[in-house]
Amino acid sequence: MNNNSSEILLPGLFENIPRDFLATLGLHDWLCDLFANHQPKISWSASSGNPSIHVSIPLPPNWAETIFDGIKSWQSLESNPFGLGKIEGIPAKKLRELLGDCKSSQRLVRFYSGISSQLIHEGTGRRSELIIESASRSVLKGVDDIIRLTRNPVDLWGDLSGQSNRREVSNTSRWHPAEYQPAAYVATDPQHNKHQDRLGLNVLALFGTSSYPVVEIQGGRSTPGFRRISKINEFSWPVWSTPLSLDETRGLIHHPAIHQEKTETRYLTSLGVHRVWRSRKFMPDDNNDFFSAASST
Repeated sequence: MNNNSSEILLPGLFENIPRDFLATLGLHDWLCDLFANHQPKISWSASSGNPSIHVSIPLPPNWAETIFDGIKSWQSLESNPFGLGKIEGIPAKKLRELLGDCKSSQRLVRFYSGISSQLIHEGTGRRSELIIESASRSVLKGVDDIIRLTRNPVDLWGDLSGQSNRREVSNTSRWHPAEYQPAAYVATDPQHNKHQDRLGLNVLALFGTSSYPVVEIQGGRSTPGFRRISKINEFSWPVWSTPLSLDETRGLIHHPAIHQEKTETRYLTSLGVHRVWRSRKFMPDDNNDFFSAASST
């Protein structure tokens, strides 16, 4: 890792994978929290499809470890933010109490705010379109399990740089299209042929979802970044060449031009966007949701 540079390339992250885009947003959020004086910004290479971190002064050599240590430290809090159970089952009253108790940590406030946006009405369990949970799958528990790995702990820089070993995917969320492996198309029991992945990216993706809160709209609720097409939910996200701050990034990813059915090239160019990716949620077995492989415009 070249920490003496004002630009750090992240070749372990790819622009056409929903999970990787969310992980980039989550990473940027933590960088702004722990290294605000470095003024971190993010851009995407038009040629390689990988993101880069841009800073005003070089980051310390152990910056990735510092971020992961910060995430792990939450497990020792009186109420472990990753130990709340299934997101749609968290009482809104509980989240209000937690928000009131964590005023000293803006990062924690943003986390709880992002989770609570998915529970707009008291007693209801409306989730973000980006959160996929089922009877046997809890995103928070999956992230908690990843962080607790001690025998073969997560190497966050290795995951970001693409240098770590892929390991059996943990029980988080189906943000990565490769998690779709229908048993009908594999020769062996899928339990012995599970998808291999870089687990630290799934952890960061959880924080990236807070950039896409559920909001009230006329006639219902909506998750920014999604649009409904013939009863199918499609997620759109842009990639850009000019380094942007976190606030600038959030403004861009919610711009209406990004999420229209047909995007005008001149509009995208004026926004500094060189590609827009789209991934659809689908339910191949009438039971479990997945994200499809992305296509670009």
